[in-house]
Amino acid sequence: MIVYAVAFLIMLACIGAITWAFDRFARAERAGKVMGFHARLAYLALPVIILIPSTFNTLAYGTPVALDLATGPQTVTVASCTHKERTESRSRGRYAGSYTVIIHRFTMTLTDGTTHQTNVRDEYFRNHSTINRVLDDACIKNPGTTSVTMSVSYYSWVIHDAHLN
Repeated sequence: MIVYAVAFLIMLACIGAITWAFDRFARAERAGKVMGFHARLAYLALPVIILIPSTFNTLAYGTPVALDLATGPQTVTVASCTHKERTESRSRGRYAGSYTVIIHRFTMTLTDGTTHQTNVRDEYFRNHSTINRVLDDACIKNPGTTSVTMSVSYYSWVIHDAHLN
């Protein structure tokens, strides 16, 4: 949430810098000073370059977080849940070699027919939290047959609480 808020502030600062630059161009023109293309480009280059990724992060990833903050956690009922594991090889650095990470993918079908997927890395999944035990019982040990009631942030699909039905 903090990362998206910072990206939003950076986006606003870039928009402010671009607005300030265009105002400066207009004032220079009214004063009779001619600013060349390169001078204008120098004022606009950095804010525009920074604006593009900060806007993308804010809109693509920050919007679901903002919607979740506005709506709060919601209770949903998962009619069925399935599980798949996949492994990924990750690099430790240039000379340190690589290591393998196990990713658990849970596919949950809600009672209204919508489907949501959640990916959890093995080291987080095996911490034996209540949520992970429920996912283990419903999705791994009894796939597709056990229903679960969850409290989730609906747009980013962060699970806050889970209980077997």
